[in-house]
Amino acid sequence: MGLSFKGFTQGLQNLNILNLKEIKEPQPPAGLEQAAAESATTGREALAFQKQVYEEGKTRNAELDALTKEVVASYLKTQEKQSGQADDYINYMKTTFRPIEQALAKDAMTAGSPEEQEAAAAKDRAAVASSYESARGTAGRDLARMGVNPNSGRFGDFMSKTHNAQAADEAGSMNLARDREKTTGRAFRMGVAGLGAGLPGAASNAAQVGMQAGAGAVGAGSVTANNARADAQLLNTGYAMDLGALNQSGGLYSNIYQGGINTWANKLSEQRQQKQQRSDILQDWIGSGFAMSSRKAKVKRGEVKDAEILEEVKKLPVDRWRYKKAVTDDQSTHIGTYAEDFKERFGVGDGKVIHYIDAIGVNLAAVKGLAKQVDRLQSRVSMIAKEGIRHG
Repeated sequence: MGLSFKGFTQGLQNLNILNLKEIKEPQPPAGLEQAAAESATTGREALAFQKQVYEEGKTRNAELDALTKEVVASYLKTQEKQSGQADDYINYMKTTFRPIEQALAKDAMTAGSPEEQEAAAAKDRAAVASSYESARGTAGRDLARMGVNPNSGRFGDFMSKTHNAQAADEAGSMNLARDREKTTGRAFRMGVAGLGAGLPGAASNAAQVGMQAGAGAVGAGSVTANNARADAQLLNTGYAMDLGALNQSGGLYSNIYQGGINTWANKLSEQRQQKQQRSDILQDWIGSGFAMSSRKAKVKRGEVKDAEILEEVKKLPVDRWRYKKAVTDDQSTHIGTYAEDFKERFGVGDGKVIHYIDAIGVNLAAVKGLAKQVDRLQSRVSMIAKEGIRHG
């Protein structure tokens, strides 16, 4: 089935087949390459800065190391001193205080016992009795001076009252003595117990201070190691930043190139499709082998002056040529004219393609024009021949 000229030319225009160009492999844009390079440069500058900070930190750390050594030595000296003081407390407790403590503890255990209470009560009773005896002697002498007979009832009544009072005072003093002994013994035991409990605490406190001093020495000694680790971490951070920048740079390059490759591949695929569609159209056109040419299917638009067509054909350039690679895979050599010149000379076509109907029509018109010229020449030759015979 034939393909119409309008459909054929419109298809070519839509596909832009005559303007297909060679698609070159993409290159990374200079601006993005510069951005990636600056990213890598920034990473190296960051590393250089971290190295500078590291070098400056080495001097400070050296000063801190010297100070740390002094502090550690002081801590260790304090620990040694406190440990010695703790040992001294322990030795003092063992050699000096423990025997005293044991003796006091023994005395404290018997202090305020019933025996000591009774002994104290008897002592106080004797003191009260001695006091009353002295008072009675003094009172008897006073009564005798006053003329009171020692054998009288008055004198006896006085003596009886003093004995009763003495008995009451002796009982009271004995009870007070017992209570006093109990309280004293209890306080004695509590005091001794408190004294004995304090010394181990003092030794323990001294030992604790020594341990704290040792721990302080260890902590101070770890400052140098911590500083060294911090320095190493600082340098590692710098390297990580540099590597990160380099990876980012490489990623940018890769993304740029991959994006270009993808675009390139898409354009190549699109161009291949366009070539295939163009080839299909050309095959449709060429393969049809005929075109609708019935008078019933046409509308006449004007006459053709074959003599003028012939003159234009004489001026029409005809060259040897081949299609561009971007247009078709057909690279064989052809002989023909150009659509631009064909349109300019004959006023048909779109300046891009030459429809074979137009090509045939131009050839027919030129042949007719040429045939008319031949006919006129033949007529003239015949006339000259006849005239020549007549006058010969």
